[in-house]
Amino acid sequence: MTDPVIFGYTIFCDDVRFEVGDKISLIGVYHAVMLIPGEFPFTVPKFTMAVRYVERIGAFSEEVRLRVFMPGDAEDRPTVDGKIEIEEQREIAIRAMKKIPNKDDPPEYIHIGSNIVLAPLVLQKPGLIRVRAFCGDETVKLGALRIQRASTEVQEPT
Repeated sequence: MTDPVIFGYTIFCDDVRFEVGDKISLIGVYHAVMLIPGEFPFTVPKFTMAVRYVERIGAFSEEVRLRVFMPGDAEDRPTVDGKIEIEEQREIAIRAMKKIPNKDDPPEYIHIGSNIVLAPLVLQKPGLIRVRAFCGDETVKLGALRIQRASTEVQEPT
């Protein structure tokens, strides 16, 4: 198996908090589904996405765009659409590669983090929240979270 050239992930949660020592705390992390305890449209007071984008050093020079699609968004109308500022990190990484004394274990990837906060978030309908990065001809799936209404049926004990 070869190492990927470009990849990433998203952690969907209620909040991201910055801590002492350059740490972050992720509060109220969603696993695969967000269960809505009411009818749609439904308002979530605060919703956060900890997005991490990773690319191999020297592999790309094109602009990177980050897009977040809410349930019901058209492919050309994401709720969030912005540029990932990566150009400076690319230049720094390439310069650093030339200066590394230990060529046996050089860094291979540039890691970019972005925390997106939507407060409030109005979910119009059930479906998927999809996070994507676009770099040149590459589309990178950074994560998805299913949104569905919580069951109102009473579960019988087994």
